[in-house]
Amino acid sequence: VTCSGRGQCECGQCVCEKKYSGKFCEICDGCIKGCLHFKDCVRCKIYETGPLVGKCDKSCNATITRVDSVESYENRGTTCVEIDDDDDCTFSYVLNEGSEKVQIYAEEEKRCPREEGYLLIIIGVILGIVAIGAALLLIWKLLATIQDRREFAKFEREQQTARWDTSENPIFKQATTTFQNPTYGGKG
Repeated sequence: VTCSGRGQCECGQCVCEKKYSGKFCEICDGCIKGCLHFKDCVRCKIYETGPLVGKCDKSCNATITRVDSVESYENRGTTCVEIDDDDDCTFSYVLNEGSEKVQIYAEEEKRCPREEGYLLIIIGVILGIVAIGAALLLIWKLLATIQDRREFAKFEREQQTARWDTSENPIFKQATTTFQNPTYGGKG
């Protein structure tokens, strides 16, 4: 239930009605006890968390009923949305303070932030980097192969068009050469 049914959600934050305050409009200034007073009782009896674990029956004098959804009970009292300090999950309950004994209808399941999304994002980024690297390597190899084939084809064309005598290769240079030193006066 958005803003505990006591306000409007604007830009991700609750704008509470006159006598309500808090992050989820869970604090009632004019109410007898309010949501915060019974938060630990609900945490203890329904979810077995919080500071009252083991002493729920002594500390909590409210009748707490476990329900699938509080939506059908909203007309019976004040809807409260709280955050469980142990696991940062939110839970909802309806608080009915009308009779001499307080009646609470609490949702059986908490709403917890999903954590596996971060792992999937990290794995996706790593796989993306590896895929980009592999693609770049394949492109480089393809371009190098194309360049090598062009050079080899050019070499073969030049080899076929070259005309030289069968006894002499125009590329071949003699290993021995004779030099004449004009400044040397001796005969040799």
